[in-house]
Amino acid sequence: MSTTTEEKQNNNNNNNNNNNGINESEFEIDGELIAQGAEAKIYKSQYETKTTVVKYRFPKKYRHSQLDLKLRKNRSKKVFIFIIYIGILAL
Repeated sequence: MSTTTEEKQNNNNNNNNNNNGINESEFEIDGELIAQGAEAKIYKSQYETKTTVVKYRFPKKYRHSQLDLKLRKNRSKKVFIFIIYIGILAL
């Protein structure tokens, strides 16, 4: 089976865009690992002078890369919206 130049280009574009330019195998967070679950690692870290919590949703190797990226982005957005909503309620 032969692949066309267009198919090769599409495959290269998909591979390059899977992680939005982030090589996740090299992704590191400066901080203390607090917990790890099936979907994410949670770190205690520093941002400027403040203590922060970082939730890193790591990729699943068994999922199609585009589906995995979409699921992780959507789940992170939902958490962000929830945090903003709780902040508004606290005012």
